[in-house]
Amino acid sequence: MSRTASRLLAAAALTAACVAPTVPAADGQVADHARSTPHRTSLTLLVHGCNGCRIQPVKAGDGSQQAVWRGRAKTVQKGHVHWNVWKGHTIGMSFDIDDPHQVFRDFKTDIVVAYRGIRIGGRVQAGVAKHKRRANACWAGTDQATVTLRVAVEQFPAVSAVPPVVHGYAIRPYFVRTRPFFRLFPGPGGRYSRASKGVTGNQDAYFCSGPAIRR
Repeated sequence: MSRTASRLLAAAALTAACVAPTVPAADGQVADHARSTPHRTSLTLLVHGCNGCRIQPVKAGDGSQQAVWRGRAKTVQKGHVHWNVWKGHTIGMSFDIDDPHQVFRDFKTDIVVAYRGIRIGGRVQAGVAKHKRRANACWAGTDQATVTLRVAVEQFPAVSAVPPVVHGYAIRPYFVRTRPFFRLFPGPGGRYSRASKGVTGNQDAYFCSGPAIRR
């Protein structure tokens, strides 16, 4: 082969290398990158006593973003459920939870973040939550890249909220250790909403707009 031909082939190969299409990363690599970005949080709930329950993260009420943001509802499997969310959505986040086998309730049940009378970071001892009449379900959120929260779900006897009367059970979900939370509104009484047998919830979304309570 002549020197001229060799040079032409080498130039052609170099041109092809420069314009070759980029091969996209595998799905796993993309997912790993998403988890590692500084603006997102890998959020896991370890849920005891509610396999098959559906949980949906919701952020409502502080006015900094859309009025209500709802994450994807997911089913608890093998005791846990996971999301990869924007950190800003964790600030003021609540968790709607539904057990498909409980009796019909006329409200959405929320996972309690804190009960009145239990210090932030304190453990909610077994048998205590059912006596609580004030609760907050508005988590203050996190700036951490990875967060795992433990949730206990207790069942208790209940009847359906509308006829025909159906006897069964309802659920009482709460963080095993209380967490910093947002006030529901500024001023007196804004720290907590009413809780019946330690259960609180909402008709549309769990709104909060007051400052954070961190201790």
